[in-house]
Amino acid sequence: MVFTYTGGGRASVRPHKDSITEVVVAEGVKDLPYEGGWGVFSWCGKMTEATLPSTLESIGVCAFYKCGQLREVDLSKTKVTTIGNSAFLECWEMTEATLPSTLESIGGRAFFNCGQLRVVDLSKTKVTTIGDYAFQACPLLQSVNLSPHTTELGRQAFCGCKVLSSLPLSPNVTKFGGNVFDNYTKLHELAGSSSQDAVIAYLRTQVSRRAKPFCIY
Repeated sequence: MVFTYTGGGRASVRPHKDSITEVVVAEGVKDLPYEGGWGVFSWCGKMTEATLPSTLESIGVCAFYKCGQLREVDLSKTKVTTIGNSAFLECWEMTEATLPSTLESIGGRAFFNCGQLRVVDLSKTKVTTIGDYAFQACPLLQSVNLSPHTTELGRQAFCGCKVLSSLPLSPNVTKFGGNVFDNYTKLHELAGSSSQDAVIAYLRTQVSRRAKPFCIY
């Protein structure tokens, strides 16, 4: 069924969660709140499509948690500034996330285990920090373009991204959480930055610890 969300939080969605295949969030809605331990659309396991309005400013914690059939999300026409913790965690079929220029923060585990995600482009956003575990266990993620505003990569942010090979850095990226990458990552492009030396030194430290697991799933 196509479900039009006009507000009301999780309570308005719960009776329909097992039937929803498509969500249309109505114009005028500004946030997708986290209430009583539930994200608005969490566990809508049949949802394949979500249309989001130009008025949307915030995607709350666990908003689309375990919407395993959701294929893509387009936020480009929204005013979203924050993507909350675990907002798209285990959206296994997601292949694409188009992010808006207004985006300032990505929460912890926001895209954890999005198994089909291949490219992340933050280059036109205002994101300063990539949260802890934000893209952990995205095994097909190949390329990440960071925002020029990004200064920090959180703990295990890209751990388990086994084919990640391109992540150009700006001079502003100076903080690296523990085990940002792991020894499975095929990262070979760390381009154009004064922080490049810091990253290379960091990666050498990680490689020297190959005998120990870096990643907790």
